[in-house]
Amino acid sequence: MKKIYEYGAYFPLVRSVYLNKLEGIMEWEDFDQEAHFLYYQLRKKFDGRIEFGLYFKIALKNMAISLIRKAHSLKRRSNLYADSYESFYVFDPSDPSLEEKYDSLFGQPRPEEHQSDVLAHLDEFFLTLSEKEMDALDFFLAEHEKISESADERKSRTSALSRAKVKFKNYLEDTVY
Repeated sequence: MKKIYEYGAYFPLVRSVYLNKLEGIMEWEDFDQEAHFLYYQLRKKFDGRIEFGLYFKIALKNMAISLIRKAHSLKRRSNLYADSYESFYVFDPSDPSLEEKYDSLFGQPRPEEHQSDVLAHLDEFFLTLSEKEMDALDFFLAEHEKISESADERKSRTSALSRAKVKFKNYLEDTVY
């Protein structure tokens, strides 16, 4: 059986794949953790027909490609260039140049300026929803006690809520941003 080294021996490979494929898309710690999981999964099912390092390299590159696709998928595209909470609050709020730093980082006005735009146009959005979508949105936003409903009713409500969310996202993209 071919030798399997500890995870640390494959660190240069993991770091190289991260730097070449995922540096701007994912945090290093997250990718390292994903690589650890992959390493232990592959280690369990390794049968020794090829070198483990090559096996791990191929699987790691395939995982990186999947993570890139996931990051660029339509559902997650809005999070792609979002900064983490920690990286945003490195600025001192009392710093008068905070506005300039924010504008240079994100190239758009601060979120508070958009809040009033969103609230001003919210009534228009609700007019675009069907009655089922409004009911589903109301059920989702309000606290209701658990009610017994059939699987078809639940599926219908979930579908209507999904449509309302998509409409809201599209409405925000078209109207505000």
